[in-house]
Amino acid sequence: MEGPSSHPLNPSVAEPDKESNLMEVDSPMNAWIAPLIEEWRSITSINGANVEIGIESLSQILHFPRPLSPSPHPESTLIKKHHELVCGSCPLPREVIQDARLCESDLVIMAMDMGQARMSHVDLDDAVDFFARGKESDITICSLFQIRDVLVSSENALSFPDFLKPRDGCVVHHTLPKHDSPWLHAYIPGGSITWPHIDTFTDSQYTAHFTGRKLWLFWPPTPENLKAVCLASFQGEGHQIDPRKAIESLTGLETLLVENDSRICWIMPPGTIHCVFTFSRIATHSGFNVNHFDLWKDAISPTEDILSLISSVKSNADTAAPEYLRDMMKSMQRWEQLISKCKKKGKGDLFKWVEKTKAALKKNMERRNVELD
Repeated sequence: MEGPSSHPLNPSVAEPDKESNLMEVDSPMNAWIAPLIEEWRSITSINGANVEIGIESLSQILHFPRPLSPSPHPESTLIKKHHELVCGSCPLPREVIQDARLCESDLVIMAMDMGQARMSHVDLDDAVDFFARGKESDITICSLFQIRDVLVSSENALSFPDFLKPRDGCVVHHTLPKHDSPWLHAYIPGGSITWPHIDTFTDSQYTAHFTGRKLWLFWPPTPENLKAVCLASFQGEGHQIDPRKAIESLTGLETLLVENDSRICWIMPPGTIHCVFTFSRIATHSGFNVNHFDLWKDAISPTEDILSLISSVKSNADTAAPEYLRDMMKSMQRWEQLISKCKKKGKGDLFKWVEKTKAALKKNMERRNVELD
């Protein structure tokens, strides 16, 4: 998620005549976006470059050629089974920092240089400066992952929704390294843009929003969309497609505006492309990867498409494809675990898909000299 440079906490905004041009069209189709543009102009930003990128991206959505909604559509294929979290909370930022100082190896701290669209690890002290003391730092997006659930009191412990509880042998959760829990906690500073990316091609993702105001953008994993996003990531470590280019060129855009403490939760199908704008000083969410028998067919198309793309592309700078291959092979191991426990009809089809996918993964990994960690 590389070497960002320092920017003022209160960056200058665009020239007045340039700003006024953004709102020239009367009654734009997606007028609910207009207040967000004003918020983005005034938000305390860690990286001044984000101001322009954010305003331009949000203006594209404001004048998008079809209606978009701040709420999930009941028949959405990208924001599935949306509901309110019944029970649970994520650790407070100060608790996270305290835990980070005690077990730095148990978490990952990431930053993004928006000018280059690259990701890199950042120093723990920079994260402490931002989260604990609100100081200016080089961080443009910082997520603290793999925080131990012991930081959450038992009465507020995160709970699985009923349809994702590990029962009846038809649900397997990805457990984080060095942890007994699959929950992954992310803390995002205001003014951040999480560029369009794909987290997994073979698992579904459960996401629970806790605090802060954020705008999520989603695109379906069509072959054309996957090609555009993945070819950008194949250019070299950390590269991602520009949000403005994604809004302009990718098809099937859906939007979701989450408010502070809304606690909305949803399932993202495998291969879902997503991008996030953060409007509050800090925003937090949690989630986990899940392999569910009733959801496995959602992984067929994105898995086949990304394997076909990886087979056709070879770049010396490419570090994304090897990671994709490793993650998918580990996912196949979880699907095998599910198959061994599941007693549902139709698991023979799942077994055939897993075996076919493993063979394709192995072939690609051998060609690229990629080893499973």
